[in-house]
Amino acid sequence: MSNISLNDLIYVLGKWSKNEIDRRDVEDELNKSSLEDENLDNVTKVLELFRMFFLEPVTLRENDYFNNLENYTPLNEDFVNCTDEHKSEILVKLINLVIESSKWKYTMDELYDKSYSIEFIIYE
Repeated sequence: MSNISLNDLIYVLGKWSKNEIDRRDVEDELNKSSLEDENLDNVTKVLELFRMFFLEPVTLRENDYFNNLENYTPLNEDFVNCTDEHKSEILVKLINLVIESSKWKYTMDELYDKSYSIEFIIYE
């Protein structure tokens, strides 16, 4: 899992959100993808979009945000000052959450809570 990049995650979430892959294929798709990251600047957007994936899937699909990140404005303005260390930590936790959620390990409430606990990393 340590070789999974943010771009891998964005690519796979984009496919999953548009029903191009089944939830059962998410982990395999992440593990076989080999995209590289220039930076982790979009990790906070992806975290919010992942939450939207479960709360407002129609809006996410209609706007195709995973393939058009530049069109999404983060709701949490505190993300602007997020450090590279925080971004890396958010990415690792988000990848784990995506994989676990694809295996239906959480209820919607648990998933929501866990996604916010990842967000709180920026305040540490």
